[in-house]
Amino acid sequence: MIVGTVVNSDSQKATYPVKLLVNGSLQETAEVTVGARAQQAVTFRYAPQGPGKYVIKVGAQTAELTALQPATFAVNCLTVKPERVRAGSR
Repeated sequence: MIVGTVVNSDSQKATYPVKLLVNGSLQETAEVTVGARAQQAVTFRYAPQGPGKYVIKVGAQTAELTALQPATFAVNCLTVKPERVRAGSR
């Protein structure tokens, strides 16, 4: 998740287009409305496609993300209760 803050220093409410760029490529745009002299958080969901370094840019702010490898999960012991249910039961 990538979170930024949009600040409106004007005396009137305004709407701003906020762009998420990854390695210079536009991933998503959010329209954020901010009250007069207020601030508003903006959240983007981004998952790297694989290991490597990614340059993340939101507005004028830039950060570097290093993805090591996707997480792996294993189920070692699984118990299902009840063991039997009638068709259509929840």
